[in-house]
Amino acid sequence: LGLGEWSSFGNGKCASDSEMCVLKNCNIRDNELSSMYIPEGVKVTLYTGKYFSGRSITYFGPRNIDNLSWDSWDDKTQSLKILDAKKLERSNYVMRVYSASATLMSMPSLKSLEYIGQATIPYINFHGVHTFRAYL
Repeated sequence: LGLGEWSSFGNGKCASDSEMCVLKNCNIRDNELSSMYIPEGVKVTLYTGKYFSGRSITYFGPRNIDNLSWDSWDDKTQSLKILDAKKLERSNYVMRVYSASATLMSMPSLKSLEYIGQATIPYINFHGVHTFRAYL
């Protein structure tokens, strides 16, 4: 699909309300999107409902998403928007990783944890605590 707002899928057609047209021979169907490639300069927002309703999540290119289930979005898309994206500024967030010898019930002093390493995170785009926990 090209840039546009695709409000519904089905029966081999993708409806674009913003362009007032229907793309024929479209092979996307409701609740079947499981992977996608997003080129640089483009952002894709997925919606769980037709006509851009329900929950949403936005991805920025360049990005190859082999499996949307990592973000709990496998087979849930019923509409999407493909738009030009402003280039994101890089962050200076540093993520430090530690290991504990036992199950943690609360956050201990860092002195009691084993330091594993660290990395600079260029972009952070979490959509709530459940998404953050998927990366832990």
